[in-house]
Amino acid sequence: MADTESKLQQADDVVRTLVYYSRQEWKVVKSSSGVVVSCHSSPQYSEKIYKGEGEVDAPPGQVLHYVTPGNDLPRKQWDSTTKEWKEIERLDKDTVVIQTITKAAMAGFIKGRDFVDLACTRCLSDGTHICAAVSIDHTGCPPDSRYVRGTNHPSGLVCFPIPGQPNKTKFTFIIHSILGGMLPTSVVESAMPSSILKFFSELRNALRNAPPWVESDGPKMIAQQTLV
Repeated sequence: MADTESKLQQADDVVRTLVYYSRQEWKVVKSSSGVVVSCHSSPQYSEKIYKGEGEVDAPPGQVLHYVTPGNDLPRKQWDSTTKEWKEIERLDKDTVVIQTITKAAMAGFIKGRDFVDLACTRCLSDGTHICAAVSIDHTGCPPDSRYVRGTNHPSGLVCFPIPGQPNKTKFTFIIHSILGGMLPTSVVESAMPSSILKFFSELRNALRNAPPWVESDGPKMIAQQTLV
């Protein structure tokens, strides 16, 4: 029970970090089709933190539904970089430990990665929806020789409502990952902005072809003042 409470608290802390990142002005490195990609040097790690920001034509609840990882959720159908997700442990209806397995890239030159993350969805009182993740160690998912084990520092997706436009969302994608293996830093830094732009393109296309959205009960709400 104590371990579960500790993980739930850790998940809420990651949400706080993402909200903080989303409010920062960083160095712009690439932009296209209304999406701006920026980056920032991490004070703790050598890998940079990347952020993509743009609008999508769907309400925040629907966007969250489409970006939440899971084999039985819409993201499985449109995210071309991910092979599958495996649920390792469920802590509550909005918080899980999940293994993400990515596809190999560059005709197999870049081996598939796997990440074991504490992942959650949360909602703020202003209607902002968040999907957050951070890597943890878990006995239920030891390293697998078929993949290179990567690490996610606080990363995720923030869906901000736009006042007066209920069917639009300001979408922010934050990624701070160590891909592991022998990939040169220059290769990662060159590829990351384009990968974020591709994610936006695929998400927009999926939402463009989505069936009519019916709002349902959202994820766990966190009081706004705890995130300041």
